Amino acid sequence: METISKAESQVTSVCVVNKGTGTPFISGLELRPLSSSIYNTDFGESASLLLYKRWDMGSTNGNGRYEDDIYDRIWFPYNSSTWESVSTSYKINVNGDGYRAPFEVIRTAARPRNGSDTLEFSWTPDEPSWEFYVYLYFAEVDDLHKNQPRKFNISWNGSPLVESFVPQYLHATTLSNSKPLVASKHRISIHKTEDSTLPPILNAVEIYVVRQRDELPTFEQDGMPSIFLLAKLPTKLAIE
Repeated sequence: METISKAESQVTSVCVVNKGTGTPFISGLELRPLSSSIYNTDFGESASLLLYKRWDMGSTNGNGRYEDDIYDRIWFPYNSSTWESVSTSYKINVNGDGYRAPFEVIRTAARPRNGSDTLEFSWTPDEPSWEFYVYLYFAEVDDLHKNQPRKFNISWNGSPLVESFVPQYLHATTLSNSKPLVASKHRISIHKTEDSTLPPILNAVEIYVVRQRDELPTFEQDGMPSIFLLAKLPTKLAIE
């Protein structure tokens, strides 16, 4: 499980509690400090972001925790029979993008096999009331001519999220929704604009679900065995 939380003080606790299915145990706990410039949402101080999916689009290398990922994230491959993979061996500049996707992730991208098709992915939550934030990673991996524009719009369930976006050649950019997405089914669609001659691309995706902290704490009066851990933490952290 991976969770992004804002530390309320220099010391915080992590609790593993028995919910009626057995004595709790923990095999390991990893903390990663995160830049305050990333994963900024309006979920507030009383909530955390729980990782739902993390996909390396168009990947051909399987999955793993890449050495050049400063946040030590694990990326899972995601492909479709209607997509094809494009990639580059040239270095991609991620310094201007705080999310700092590792090279093995950002160097590959998916695009529709049919250049006029829309690039889409979807997911169905267990509860329609769940709130989601989606982080879309882009970097142009083809050295395009001036008469080969790649420009596209991004929508969620038919509602615009981003319009007329142009990925930069060998420069990473991460886009996200500013308000939480709530629906019984979610579909992200990326389709080229009328003046674009090339299909859309997508390098990677992260999807997080909002979890209110008042759903998580446990108390001594709960009467269930639990494990408490204390740690000194930075302002924002990822718990894996």
